[in-house]
Amino acid sequence: MNGWQEDAVPHRSERDGILAFIRIDVVYSRAIAERATTPDNSDINRMEEMMTRRYPQVMYTDSVKKTQEHYGTRRQNKRMEEMEWQDARLSAREADFIAQRDGFYMATVNDTGWPYLQFRGGPRGFLKVLDETTLAYADFRGNLQYISTGNLRHDNRTALFFMDYANRKRLKIAARADVFDMDERPELREQLITPGYKAQIERAFVFHVEAFDWNCPQHINPRFTEEEWETIGINGTRDYEAQIEALKTEIEQLRRGEVAVELAGFSA
Repeated sequence: MNGWQEDAVPHRSERDGILAFIRIDVVYSRAIAERATTPDNSDINRMEEMMTRRYPQVMYTDSVKKTQEHYGTRRQNKRMEEMEWQDARLSAREADFIAQRDGFYMATVNDTGWPYLQFRGGPRGFLKVLDETTLAYADFRGNLQYISTGNLRHDNRTALFFMDYANRKRLKIAARADVFDMDERPELREQLITPGYKAQIERAFVFHVEAFDWNCPQHINPRFTEEEWETIGINGTRDYEAQIEALKTEIEQLRRGEVAVELAGFSA
């Protein structure tokens, strides 16, 4: 049976949905707390301009809602739709998160309906936050297939997916994209160029944010870049190399103790 029965014990899918919603609720509660304490006064003012969430309006199609009904999570997701949460304009929290990334995933759809997913990488912060609803980056010469670029000429809707594996965070953004050859928008060059990064800039991708959503950390396996690993070692929170050296020293000391005991027994 789909949906909820008020006088019945929820079946497994409903219980799973409750747990998932609780995890999501915690994520948004933390986000609200972070936003409320940000030094960005304009962000605090936006908190007072709450509106019904935009992301579910974009993503919760009739087919999605029917699937939620089937798996017993429609009630929780309806609550999410009704949350007073500003998710159509980026706050300082989202802007900082994006600025720390050295790559993201971009999804597009071609003329025949096939989806295409591409990883876009570069120096940390190569994707620029121009304002609270606009992102952009300089696109360098790549494999010369131009699949994402061609798809966006057909349908400018795109989904951007940002991962922070080390801290088990992920951010999803629904946007519409404009693609310009650099000579069409020369004023963007200075805004998007990354000093010291030697690559040929061919065009600019400009994303107009429609909505965003934070995911819970469930099922994200931590992994680290070399830079993150060095930082972890420096701040001492997970200085694995130091621990390994300490264990080696302890083993050596134990071995010396065993030899000393054996020699003492032989002398006796």
